[in-house]
Amino acid sequence: MRMAYVLFDQMTTLDFAGFYEAVTWVGILGAKERVSWDFCSNKEQVTDDRGLSINIQPQLVCPDLSGYDLIFIPGGQEGDHQSIGI
Repeated sequence: MRMAYVLFDQMTTLDFAGFYEAVTWVGILGAKERVSWDFCSNKEQVTDDRGLSINIQPQLVCPDLSGYDLIFIPGGQEGDHQSIGI
């Protein structure tokens, strides 16, 4: 399973971190083989709703999301199509 975490300005990091924690345990416990994920964004650095800045690997800025099995978009203050960039 290929997953994309879509990160954007004004997202709520706790929403992202809670889901990310659960998914990493799926791999650690071997409950699902070959789980992989990428962190995606419409820019190289995003700032969450509390001012925390997160840097994104440049090759995953504005990726084509059609190749993913699951796309996770955390909650946030500005979570519309324009701010998310998809």
